[in-house]
Amino acid sequence: MKELNDENIQKLLEQGRLPKVDETTADQKEDLKVYQFLFNKLKQGPEVNLPKNFAAKVAANLATKKQSSDARQFYLLITFVLISFAAIAWYVVHQFSHEVVGRVNVIISPYKWILLFVGVILLAIQWADQKLVRTPRGMA
Repeated sequence: MKELNDENIQKLLEQGRLPKVDETTADQKEDLKVYQFLFNKLKQGPEVNLPKNFAAKVAANLATKKQSSDARQFYLLITFVLISFAAIAWYVVHQFSHEVVGRVNVIISPYKWILLFVGVILLAIQWADQKLVRTPRGMA
């Protein structure tokens, strides 16, 4: 057996015929051992040991993801409504009393960057909480 490549070894093992020892080289013998080991393992099949409550865990994870998605949509809606309400209230106050708007601007103006920074930090903390803390390992 001068030419004993992977395909030939596979065919021989499938047929159950092994080449004679004196006709193979050391490398071919090693390949035969590896292929025999591989074929034996493949015949055994996988060992599947799923826990008895595996289906319940999967269903619970799907339900949790659905609830999380629904909650996120609800919170986005509430945020949009509150921002819209604040914008409308500011517009109404601005239309009827320029003096009140001027006073509020004087009070808020020196702190606008601090308020913006606090808002960005709160959003970053919420994002980190969702992505890094609440997501179970292997579920991301």
